[in-house]
Amino acid sequence: MVNAPGEGYGEEGCGGPDDVVFVPGVDYLSGWGTAREAADELNGRLTKLGVDLRIARAVAQAGAQGEPKVWMRPEGVRLIVRALEREGRGDGMARDAWRTAAGSRVWVETDRRGEFIRCEGCRRPILITGAGPARFAAEQHARTCRN
Repeated sequence: MVNAPGEGYGEEGCGGPDDVVFVPGVDYLSGWGTAREAADELNGRLTKLGVDLRIARAVAQAGAQGEPKVWMRPEGVRLIVRALEREGRGDGMARDAWRTAAGSRVWVETDRRGEFIRCEGCRRPILITGAGPARFAAEQHARTCRN
């Protein structure tokens, strides 16, 4: 598998040159190039969605036969699913977004530090602590916020 320096999940990527067997005659660079284009496209869209690329980042690879592959960590995939669900309503409001009595939008946001309630009126992230579901906490905030 072909991996650009610094592109993997370890200090030096996914492995060193001695960790991989290359088959003579296989065009690994074309596969990796195709995967890199797809990974860059996905990472660009994720950035626009507000997804933290330190958690959810597509990484280009070339498989054993030179086929393009894009790798991602499972927690990154889960974060993307939540971001897509928020975008999927089409009305600018996420499936898990609410409005305060004053009309400010309230939603749940996740990054590497944890889950937060975001409120346009409060203009600050509110860390969700405890065992309760984030959606419940955000809905409660929307009911009680005066902003």
